[in-house]
Amino acid sequence: MNSFDGDTPEPAVTPEPERLLLPVPEGQRITVMLAAFEGWNDAGEAASDALRYLNKLWGGKKVAP
Repeated sequence: MNSFDGDTPEPAVTPEPERLLLPVPEGQRITVMLAAFEGWNDAGEAASDALRYLNKLWGGKKVAP
């Protein structure tokens, strides 16, 4: 079990997704940095593919070669 399952042992505890998705004040934006690594730990390019998908979805900008 992890905190993203929504099945927390204590009912008074806020599930993790709600704590991560806080409203953004008007005129501000959220900056997120994502990284994926090539090689044996890429799990059949799953990490790289997920990063490509999020980049396309969010209109990401590459900041390093």
